[in-house]
Parts: sequence; structure tokens; C-alpha cells
Amino acid sequence: MSKKRLAIMGLAAILVGTTTVACGSVTPTAEVEGEDSNYEVLNYEEPDYEEIFAYKPYTPQEQIVEGNETAVNTISNFVNKDVKAGQDYYVTPAVISCVASVEDDNEIYRVYRALDYDADKYSIMFLFDDDTKVVEATPAAKAYVDDTFRISSDYKDEANSQNSCNGAVASLYDGKAEIILNSESGYNLSSIWGYDQTDETVYLIWVNHDCPIWENHF
Repeated sequence: MSKKRLAIMGLAAILVGTTTVACGSVTPTAEVEGEDSNYEVLNYEEPDYEEIFAYKPYTPQEQIVEGNETAVNTISNFVNKDVKAGQDYYVTPAVISCVASVEDDNEIYRVYRALDYDADKYSIMFLFDDDTKVVEATPAAKAYVDDTFRISSDYKDEANSQNSCNGAVASLYDGKAEIILNSESGYNLSSIWGYDQTDETVYLIWVNHDCPIWENHF
């Protein structure tokens, strides 16, 4: 049994839509050796998630183009087709974001998850770095993130050029599209889109208003 154990602590979800979803963060603990070996003490200070997850702009301010132009161009290049933007919020899944963990790994992870949408009709595109990078949630062999936001250590096994970029890995399982972010990828998405291949249209699902591209979008 590993010496490292995890205690689940509450963290409010970032939510789009009307459904309230709670999720957890993780705090490693240490086991005391010897006669008090059944007693656990905290040896880990809770990270400042507000600071860690603060949005860090990727694009110089003078090059920022507000609105959907950057995202549409990025997705068009990604799918090698000219896509067009449909009506905002045509696809309306709940979107949550939580801090997550991998067993025996001190890295901080963040998971975004889209729920309750037609996975047979829409592919979910996760965009980051001010909409300049994109990954698609592609079908996975299993769920890599459980309901307590514990991540399977083998989550990168199915990573490829379609579902991963700069350490970010996206997957689709049981109608849940999600992306795992780490320090390499950065912890923030800039927008999330639903892609309908039948008419080559993308529909805006969610935006990060801390991203300078979307700060004035309502």
C-alpha cells in the first residue's frame, strides 16, 4: 500500500448552465511511522488554487481579436475544412471544472467536463492559449477521471495528435467529454465548442471571460 494517501476537500465547480455540480480537490497526507502508524497528520499546505488557476494571456494584447474569429480559424485548420460558426449556445451541456489528482503524483491537474449533450451529433472541441490551440474529445477505452476527480495514471496511453496537445489530453466516454490539463498545457481553457460535421458548423458552448478574446462577450 502506498505511503501517500489523499484526502478529498471541497472546491466549488466552475459551471455553465443552471445545474449546480460539486467536485473535489485533493490534499496529500503523510502516515506516521512506528507505534503511531495508524495516525495520520497533514504535511501538505493546500495550494493557492486561485493564483495557480489565474488566467495567463498567451497572445500579445495588440494581437487580440475579440469574438469567434480566432477559434473558427483554429478549428478549421485542425479539421482541415472551412467551418462556420452557428448560433451561440445551440448545444447546451453543463460544463464543470475541478482540480484533480493522479495517485502518487504531486502534479496539480485540472479537469473540464462537458455533460448532457448529443455525443452522436457533436464533437467537443476544447480550445486554450487564447483559442490558438485545440484538442478534440475522442472516444476512449475507459473513463480516465472518476466521480471524485481522481485521474488514472495511464490517461496518456491513448494520446494522439487529435486529442492531445502540449500536455493536454481530451477524451470521450459514456457521453462525457473531458480534458485533463497540467502545468505544461496551462490550467485554463479559453472556449469550448460543439462541432457538427454534417454541416461543418461549430457552436459556442462556453467561454472564459478572463480570456481577453471573450471578456466582452455576453
